[in-house]
Amino acid sequence: MNGEEKLKNLRKLMEERKYDAYIIPHGDQHDNEYIAERDERIKFISNFSGSNGLGLVTKDIALMWTDGRYYLQIEKELYNGWKMMKWEKAEITLTQYIVKNLPKGITVAFDYNLFTKDNADSIMNVLKDYNVVDDENNIIDVIWGENKPKYKKDPVIILPVEYTGMSALEKYKIVAEEVNKEIQQRETMLLNNKNLNIEKKRYLITRLDDIAWILNLRGQDIPYNPVFFSYGLLYLHNNNYYFHLFSDKSKFENEEIKKYLEENKITLHDYDEIHKVLNISSDDTLTIIDTDSSNFKMYNIIINKENNLNITIQKDIVEHIKCIKNPVEISGYKKCNIRDCVALLKLFSWIEDELKVKKKN
Repeated sequence: MNGEEKLKNLRKLMEERKYDAYIIPHGDQHDNEYIAERDERIKFISNFSGSNGLGLVTKDIALMWTDGRYYLQIEKELYNGWKMMKWEKAEITLTQYIVKNLPKGITVAFDYNLFTKDNADSIMNVLKDYNVVDDENNIIDVIWGENKPKYKKDPVIILPVEYTGMSALEKYKIVAEEVNKEIQQRETMLLNNKNLNIEKKRYLITRLDDIAWILNLRGQDIPYNPVFFSYGLLYLHNNNYYFHLFSDKSKFENEEIKKYLEENKITLHDYDEIHKVLNISSDDTLTIIDTDSSNFKMYNIIINKENNLNITIQKDIVEHIKCIKNPVEISGYKKCNIRDCVALLKLFSWIEDELKVKKKN
């Protein structure tokens, strides 16, 4: 299928779903900067392979925004029918383009899984005079069909405490303390006519690097990033902390990892079960969700579920904690930096030898 056929099929499906405009981000359901091949929807539909892009398609135009790093690249890569748009101040933003060029009241669609709550709000606030809807069965995935790449199946690995400085159980406690601080700041609030002072709580973690850090586990699902696709719920019940992990179970089949999960109070679920668990109404469990990192789909599931106790925060608690390195981590950084410097010096020495001694051009 060539580029023109892909764009034609996209517009055909947009017409069937009654979408007048469709927004395509470069990203995935975990707000990763670097994404797996399976999530490269912009590359598939437009052929632009840069790490920063935002597309808009209507029945008449197909525009792709990017930043100054990619101006030369995008002009060479874009399929026929697409036009490059610059993100610099002199150019118009995507939402501004819609407001200026498209009539009010039309339907604008995007996949709520691929935007954080805060990012979705920034779009919807500008497009308040438009009918913004969720593209529930991602329209580009439908076009991609059976040729869409699969996620990797490599097993996860355990990162020993000798490298992390803290066990997963110790990290639960530290994160739980920060979660409780956030809750205490909101104790005067009422939600669903109930006080927030409740014994059982769960904190939703959606960023892959946060989950890898708190569990001391690593994966290979995204090139050059030591993470694995997963969601997490850290439960806080009085002084008891435990973790529910939602991931591909085939990555956790060896006996060593099964023992590790048990020792660290980790209950494993299928990756897709996260929506089912979040959909279960609970009047005795408080759910805490971070709007800065959680995708808009999950936010809506939690917030709109009747009888679900919940609060939102604008802070990735795990990210803030892991920024402060413990002595073991600091030592590891120093050793890594030494090895990196040695490798760089060897490279410089080799280049000098090739040019000066061997007289190679």
